[in-house]
Amino acid sequence: MCRWDPAFIVPVTTEAERLRERIVVTISAATLVAVSLRGAADCLLVDNWAVMHGRANVPANAMSRRIERVYLETIIA
Repeated sequence: MCRWDPAFIVPVTTEAERLRERIVVTISAATLVAVSLRGAADCLLVDNWAVMHGRANVPANAMSRRIERVYLETIIA
């Protein structure tokens, strides 16, 4: 499953732009899976870490990296 948020993920380098194009092509070719919950007791469980936050292990030579992200809905001055 892919999550792509073009409102917040904007490429700032040529390499990032190329990657964005690859992501757009991959997402546009993806097959949608529809899930219908029909009964009052139906339940859909999603492993949030695996689906939304799953990623490969960080290589030993990249352990010092820092990833920061901030979403601001309202800025109060």
